Amino acid sequence: MKESKRGLLGCILFLILITFTSCGDIIAKQEKAPILLADRKIDFMTEVAIKKDIEDKFEVDGRVYSSKIQKLSFKKAGKLLYYDVYVGKEVKKGELLAAIDISEIEHKIKISKLKVEQEEIKLVLAKRTGDQHKIKEAEIALKIANMELKKLNQYLDNSTLVAEVDGIISSVSKKDIGSIVNPNITMISIMDTNELGVKFNLNKTQLEQIKVGDSIEIVIDDNDYKTEIVNIKKNQVIAEMPKELEGRLKIAYKIKVKKSLKTIKDAILVPKIAIYKDSTGASKVQVLEDEKIITKSVKLGVELDDYFQILEGVKEGQEIIVK
Repeated sequence: MKESKRGLLGCILFLILITFTSCGDIIAKQEKAPILLADRKIDFMTEVAIKKDIEDKFEVDGRVYSSKIQKLSFKKAGKLLYYDVYVGKEVKKGELLAAIDISEIEHKIKISKLKVEQEEIKLVLAKRTGDQHKIKEAEIALKIANMELKKLNQYLDNSTLVAEVDGIISSVSKKDIGSIVNPNITMISIMDTNELGVKFNLNKTQLEQIKVGDSIEIVIDDNDYKTEIVNIKKNQVIAEMPKELEGRLKIAYKIKVKKSLKTIKDAILVPKIAIYKDSTGASKVQVLEDEKIITKSVKLGVELDDYFQILEGVKEGQEIIVK
């Protein structure tokens, strides 16, 4: 009995497996088969794949930036006494931006000046004796006193941060009045408004088609201005500011950058909205042929406004389902 039950159970499982496998094959075949319009009512819109000469170009967003940035820092530690800065503030060359408390240094400078006078007197007295040894000692002492005074004066000179260019503050260190600032730490960065350029990013494909020295166009108020690329760093491109725009644009001003790369003859174009990607990431379109909807894989080329160039998969005149 037990053996009979096991045999019966095995037969049942085998039948179930065959049934589901067969159904799966049927479903798979149905999914791959084209859709027959006669079998069902489907509302859709189509556009015909067209052939035309197109211009391969790019048009991207860019910004005005400064090619020269002044970075300000104190040379010595001190207590912050004055700090009139914020990001975006326009500054003029020579404008005071920050200062540290130098009251203690000023006192030391007064003492150091008296020390120099004292050593000068000692040198005069040593020379009167005619003793070369004493004269040499007095000269060395005076030299040391002058070096100390010079060092203190340098500290006094470094107690303020002053703009060395006309520009706009691009970054600041957040500090409160009375807080201690450390030496050689950038407190303020200023973008020089007299050294402006254009900065924009490109993708890998676009970067492969340009080089330093190439001509590009800057678009301002629907007017085109020619300039050239001066530097390329990774995906970032730097171009000169067109001379016609000097003095007209400010840092961070948004602009359009465009460049014509080449003319493509007899390109096949399909609307972007007709193209989709499957689960593997492959580009697909649906084509209407003989009252059937057929899914086709396509290889994309240049992107042009509302269209994509099709390198493989679609021919001129084929009806493409767009909706």
